[in-house]
Amino acid sequence: MAIHEQKYISYDGPLKLGSAWLTFARMTFGMAMRLKRTWAMLVLLWFPVLITLLLVFAEYGAHEKLPEVKDMLGASGMGTAGVSMVLQMQFFSAALLMMVVGCGAIAEDLRYQTFQLYFSRPVERWEYLLGKFLGLFGLCSLVTVLPALLLGGLRASYFARSELATEAFTQSAVGLGMSVGITVLVCSIVLGLSSLTRRTGYAVLAFVGVILVPQILSIIVALSADSGELAQLWSLPGNLWLATQLLLAETAPEVPLVAPFAILAATAGLGLYAMFWRVNKLEGIA
Repeated sequence: MAIHEQKYISYDGPLKLGSAWLTFARMTFGMAMRLKRTWAMLVLLWFPVLITLLLVFAEYGAHEKLPEVKDMLGASGMGTAGVSMVLQMQFFSAALLMMVVGCGAIAEDLRYQTFQLYFSRPVERWEYLLGKFLGLFGLCSLVTVLPALLLGGLRASYFARSELATEAFTQSAVGLGMSVGITVLVCSIVLGLSSLTRRTGYAVLAFVGVILVPQILSIIVALSADSGELAQLWSLPGNLWLATQLLLAETAPEVPLVAPFAILAATAGLGLYAMFWRVNKLEGIA
């Protein structure tokens, strides 16, 4: 039943702007962190991060103690390949975490009609949207931005006084920036899909489809035609790999410079637009 049909009298006083979004962000993040499956996923997804930390130690030790390994790695060390590997790992980690705990962020509110409670108070819709996004962003950052800060900072500090200093700082900065981009991308897709259904399960299935279907198409295109790197443009992980190579690799991929960035930005934009459109189309609330 719509809240107007329950004899609710709409609030008509002054609005205190700039704080409700923080409440929504804390609530979204806190509710996710109270779930046992969230902690189980975080523990599971941090195992690859710990292994990568060991590889950073090994790279530094080999660079300092084994001249032949140093010559083999070249001027950039394991950086470009390593950053690409870590970013791919972060993307799938973020996708798994959001699939398990993030897809109900708005769908549950639609299902249980909690919008009537939220908007019966002096709350703007943009505050709800911003709070939901920041709550999921903070959660997703635990497997993207936080590992990037840890790995990039450790590697940059190790090589700060070596001939790899410039490359290490550049790779760490690019890795951190791409990690933030991955977090924005995944959260935007999840919130967009979650806003289009009342069933969390449907949002999960749609999210899996958004990840897997383009990946399958990318494989088919790569096998059926001699398209090489162009086939990577069909999938989100492929576009992330191309973007990383364009930013770091000495030999850039043979694709248009802006193509992977435009595809990733458009995908995130569609997710944000879907969320904005759905919440602003709600009826029967104050």
